[in-house]
Amino acid sequence: MDSNMSVEKSFPPLNLPFRHNFLCGQIYPPLIDGNEIHRTSNYDLRDDDVILVTYPKSGTLWVQQILKCLYEKNGVCKDSRISSRNNLPQAVPWIELLDIEEFNAMTSPRVMTTHETYNNIAWRPGTGAKYIYLSRNPRDVAVSYYHHISGYRAYEYDEALPQFVELFTKGKLPYGSWFAHTLDYIENLNNMNIFYLDYESLHLNFEKIVMKLNRFLGLRHLSNEDLESIKERCSFTRMKVDSNANMSRFEHRRKPNSADFLRKGHVGDWENHLTKEECSSLDRVLDSYFSKTTKKFIYNLD
Repeated sequence: MDSNMSVEKSFPPLNLPFRHNFLCGQIYPPLIDGNEIHRTSNYDLRDDDVILVTYPKSGTLWVQQILKCLYEKNGVCKDSRISSRNNLPQAVPWIELLDIEEFNAMTSPRVMTTHETYNNIAWRPGTGAKYIYLSRNPRDVAVSYYHHISGYRAYEYDEALPQFVELFTKGKLPYGSWFAHTLDYIENLNNMNIFYLDYESLHLNFEKIVMKLNRFLGLRHLSNEDLESIKERCSFTRMKVDSNANMSRFEHRRKPNSADFLRKGHVGDWENHLTKEECSSLDRVLDSYFSKTTKKFIYNLD
């Protein structure tokens, strides 16, 4: 732990101010164990598998909901795991939480989710499996991740946002550095069959991006009526009150009076929370990682 990082209490094994596991050289949430990580990286993939990859708090539920809608429009059987009767963690499950028997027993198409880094993702050269990588600007991710970790009982995190931003810039959080996580996937877009999209661009061009994603997945053509239906079902207002999408069934895991899992769902909330100095700190780290790329991030939609 860096000596200049102020911590009121710390937890092993890395003496961080929140409960965690340290596995295979990476920080994980306290509920993820070593067997799950070693296991899933060696799973045998099918050519029609689809894996959504995100860094935490990048809009994961939103794209899970989009995928669920797309496959339903494509005629997925009502008895399928991805059907409308299942909540999002059931319909588009976390690959880390599937044991080998459950993983192999899933009917195709298997549509799954992970926060794993590029180095730890389930992947094999020559696989036909498709990956979707969703990124979001680091300022909004940092703020949203702070509310997430400080809101869940399991982490026991009690420090303020400035201390959390310092952890974020140093990559001392579950799933490591946002900067490394995002850059690694961007630099390896040609090594994997990846559909890359930005959270902010999805706000700006929802229909266009959903149509492109639908073609990438090889699903049937969407009508204008289909698109309107998907847009309505995937709106923040609709998802906020949808018990299959808003994670309210896990409310018992959250601290009293903490923010909802689906908190705001828009671009630019960082302006309400981060100081100019904190933004400058994030920008310096961003530049150190992305200066040799052409990637630019969108911080507001004005």
